[in-house]
Amino acid sequence: ITDGLETAGGLYRADEENLSEVLAKAMENAELMGSAAEAWVEAHRGSTALQTQAILAAIAPD
Repeated sequence: ITDGLETAGGLYRADEENLSEVLAKAMENAELMGSAAEAWVEAHRGSTALQTQAILAAIAPD
């Protein structure tokens, strides 16, 4: 943490004066990434299920 936290906008330097601000920004970014991942999974739910079935069929013993 003392070296900083990487974000999409660059590096936030963390020190005693701004540590809570930096951590709040990191948590905000993590929430945004989690929401984006959740939306992607929902949007691709059918195709990922089909991909899983295809992979399982391909590796299943004959």
